[in-house]
Amino acid sequence: MFVFQGTSCSVDEIIKISYSWTKQYSSVSRISPYESRSYLSNWPTTSNWVCLNTDGLVRLDEGFAADGGCVRDHKGEWIIGFARYLGNCTMLESELWGILNGLNLILDRRFENILIQIDSIETINAIMEGTSGNSNSALVKRIHQTLKRVKQWEVQHIPKRRQLNC
Repeated sequence: MFVFQGTSCSVDEIIKISYSWTKQYSSVSRISPYESRSYLSNWPTTSNWVCLNTDGLVRLDEGFAADGGCVRDHKGEWIIGFARYLGNCTMLESELWGILNGLNLILDRRFENILIQIDSIETINAIMEGTSGNSNSALVKRIHQTLKRVKQWEVQHIPKRRQLNC
């Protein structure tokens, strides 16, 4: 995500970013194509909807956080995956960054109807409470500014046990 952004990184940051990408690649390469169907049964099945499934990771012992996720079409077919090293942040912030990064990828591809699936009730509450415009979180405000650019969106809680690896 830092390509062409004029951002420089220390050796430690490069190692952590590479580690994050390696873990993301490993999880993608183990997925069976038959695993991507079960969680889509309760959302619109029209071709103009996509599903954003994100998750955050915070490793306090190693001092880094990352976000990642994937976008699937209305049939559950993988469209794109992503991961990003975030540095130090809270779990809630890493979850919110995952949503914001995923939304921007979706908008770059001109999709306008988005189902956001996440496993964190705290994150869902932060987003839904932010719809009134009273949130103190800059990330929540940025997510809502981004969501204003889409036609329709929904947020859905998906328990970890039902979540798919991207």
